[in-house]
Amino acid sequence: MKRYFKPVAKASAAQPSLGALKAQKGSAAATPASRSEAERNGGMAERDVGMAGRDGGMPERDEGMADGLNAGGEGAGERETTGGAKRVTEDPPEEDLSAAACIEEDLLIGGRTSEREPADEQQGGERREQREQTEQREQRHSGDQSEQRRSAKGSEPPQEEASAHQEPLRIMSWNANSLLLRLRHNRAELVGFICKHDPDVIAIQEVRMAAAGRKGAPLNQSELKDDTKQAREERQFLQHALASAPFSHYRVWWSLAPTKYAGTAMLLKRSLLSSLSSVSFSLDASAITVGGEQRKQQRPQHEADGRAILLDFPSLRLLNTYVPNNGFAKNSPSFPRRREWDDRIRRFLTSDAARSKPLIWLGDLNCNRG
Repeated sequence: MKRYFKPVAKASAAQPSLGALKAQKGSAAATPASRSEAERNGGMAERDVGMAGRDGGMPERDEGMADGLNAGGEGAGERETTGGAKRVTEDPPEEDLSAAACIEEDLLIGGRTSEREPADEQQGGERREQREQTEQREQRHSGDQSEQRRSAKGSEPPQEEASAHQEPLRIMSWNANSLLLRLRHNRAELVGFICKHDPDVIAIQEVRMAAAGRKGAPLNQSELKDDTKQAREERQFLQHALASAPFSHYRVWWSLAPTKYAGTAMLLKRSLLSSLSSVSFSLDASAITVGGEQRKQQRPQHEADGRAILLDFPSLRLLNTYVPNNGFAKNSPSFPRRREWDDRIRRFLTSDAARSKPLIWLGDLNCNRG
């Protein structure tokens, strides 16, 4: 074995010096470390030789890939010579992302999944079935709600369908007992009713709006009063309400009293205006058209208190009336007024002009079954 130090010469025949002892101790400590390092180097060289041998047995495609990398200056590693043996240093191996590894991992995961107890699988199937049943119920409920909204909303017919029938088919009659108050306090209910039933004609009685005209001047019973601040505010409110849907789809005619009393109104869908022959506001038979042509007489005035509006169509007539109250006794002032009204309406309905085509009489007739 090779000696790494020489014995220190004795300083004297008796005892070695202190410096010699320290040098000897240091040399003795270095000798085992040097041996261990040499042995480790030899083992590493042998292991590297084995790795190099295994690299020689890699498939050809791996050699091609290594050659390509070496040609680009990115070799897998560099070889060193240590103690007469070739030492190969390589980059650390990357994570195996091959298809085989993924399949193996999936099999392992599947194996762990398949180890679940049958009870868990049964519970999972029951939960899926419950979810499917819940979704089906929600779909049915959603469909029912959509159908209810469509039927409640009463969406307007398309324009071509509205113009297909040229005369009114659905007619609504209503005693408003002050249209102004109804639009202020019950507008939502009224709008909902109109949207649901989609009437072609709306006949209103007792609108209770005063006619236009200053004191001492002729009244314009077809227009709303606007000569005072309150009257202007009320008129603006009504006009704004009637300009919004669904009222904006109708043309409005008024027949009003001098004060906030009685009065009538007729609303006709604008899609039916082209089929309307005439509009009159009196129980005078001369205002009725005969054979499609209106008579030459001067158009009559409104009924007192605006109690009648007549719409004339080619094949029918619509008469909207607010009949005076009869009172509760024969000596009541209302009683003779009602007798006069009854005579006028009778003569009108039995006239040849009125009987020339079907007539629908509607409104508040102020009567009861006797």
